[in-house]
Amino acid sequence: MKSFDNMKPIYIVDDSADQRLLLGYFIKRINPDYQITLFDGGQALLDSLAIAAETGTALPRIIVLDLQMPGMTGYQVLKTIKRPDQNEKLKEIPVVILSSYIDQDLINQCLDAGALAFLHKPVDFEQLRKLLSGADILAT
Repeated sequence: MKSFDNMKPIYIVDDSADQRLLLGYFIKRINPDYQITLFDGGQALLDSLAIAAETGTALPRIIVLDLQMPGMTGYQVLKTIKRPDQNEKLKEIPVVILSSYIDQDLINQCLDAGALAFLHKPVDFEQLRKLLSGADILAT
């Protein structure tokens, strides 16, 4: 029997359809029971989170968020989710930032803003697996 926590989706936010699908594929290889929900931008994610918080729908176990997106950057989305006046349940969702940029100051900014981790693109499969295993622990 699947537990309720295993049914929580993993949200992937990236403006690149190819990146979303590839990451979703990797995550499904880690655990086929994970539900993957894809978003093409930060505002779509924030809208979905607001609806879920208002209706009591299950929130994601983790959000994987691209840093460089048009419109709202991943950093702006992260700061919105983690801001002090935000819904407590939303603030508790682990957020992983993805980027091809390797800038320690940028990494530190994201971690200081509340990101659980910062992964470099292309994402290392084993690193992702370990991270999701930790997210499973956080979500229970």
